[in-house]
Amino acid sequence: MKIFFCLCSLLYSLLSLAQNKPFIVDLEKSNEDVSLNILFDKIEYVPLETTPECFLKPGAYYYVTDKYIVAMNTFWQTYLFDRKTGKFIRGLDREGGGPDEYRRWIVYLNGLNEKRNILYANDIDKWKGYDIETGEMVDIIKKPSINNDIITVFSPWAINSNQYIGNVSAEFCKKGYRLVVFNKQGFISKVYKKENILGADVLSGDGLLIFYNYKGKLYFSRIGFNAMTYEVGDKQILPHIIFRTGNKEIPDLQLDGIPSSAVSDQINILWVGESDRFIFFKYAKGYSAMTTYNCAFDKKNKKLYIPHSKKACESHYGYTNDTDGLTSVILRGMNKNGEVYGVLDVQALSEYVKLNGERGMSERGKRLVSNLMEDDNPIVVIATPKK
Repeated sequence: MKIFFCLCSLLYSLLSLAQNKPFIVDLEKSNEDVSLNILFDKIEYVPLETTPECFLKPGAYYYVTDKYIVAMNTFWQTYLFDRKTGKFIRGLDREGGGPDEYRRWIVYLNGLNEKRNILYANDIDKWKGYDIETGEMVDIIKKPSINNDIITVFSPWAINSNQYIGNVSAEFCKKGYRLVVFNKQGFISKVYKKENILGADVLSGDGLLIFYNYKGKLYFSRIGFNAMTYEVGDKQILPHIIFRTGNKEIPDLQLDGIPSSAVSDQINILWVGESDRFIFFKYAKGYSAMTTYNCAFDKKNKKLYIPHSKKACESHYGYTNDTDGLTSVILRGMNKNGEVYGVLDVQALSEYVKLNGERGMSERGKRLVSNLMEDDNPIVVIATPKK
């Protein structure tokens, strides 16, 4: 009977894999450069207002909604801007020990519930949610636990109005747990264990997950050297995108004590998003991630685009801005409407203008740089992918 059960389970897994054939993205087989004209139909620029109350650092994180842009200096200040004009509206921080305040930080990955316009902050044993329009605390989600030990890490991703999903800490990974589904009271309704994963197990320890919804299904990627994107099925976790990076067998879960030189040529996947035609992603080489590459895979033509060059003093290889003749666009995320957003590094753009003037720029590009100052806040770029 046990053998029969195992055979049935194996057959189910093979059928699931056949029906969900993953995309293969081979990073060692691309000579294609990448530009905005190749990927996008529409480009929108939003210069964020610079005031003494809001000053953004180069590595800031962003969320873009229908009406707003949320920008945050990680673990520090968070600001709200008007999406259309870029005008600064207010700060969103409520750090403190009061009942409507949080005691850790605003979540910079998977922290915004776009349907409800609620931004979550990490507290001690809960997440507190703040309405980005009013700044008021409007929601509390208790962190799930087993035997009073909190097990999920970083952020809750909303499946519906009262169900969330998150990955577990390394302590519980050792016990076979991988993902848990829970409600606002922290009650766990579903557990995904090691045996529920079809393919390589990339969830065997602490790590940040990037969740996204696409065509009614839920996907996640784990940030790190183990490069996979998975679909969260009802019973199984299925491989969806396999990145062939050429990495050596140095799991990012065992980096403690390994010299940085040992991973200097390893590819570290930092972010993944998906549209009907493209898989957008960003990677860095080495553990320090000092330089990143903003890439895209064309699902229709099976082409992989990797940027070949930088402009001026940029530290990142972004999407070449052949639309308006500006410096390249550095990826930051993708919203529920399928819009990809990134930033123009204003310091790099200022240096580029000093060296080259307005040569090759469109009229729109010339207007953007006409009053540019090196210490201005970034210019957010919002792009609609080609079909």
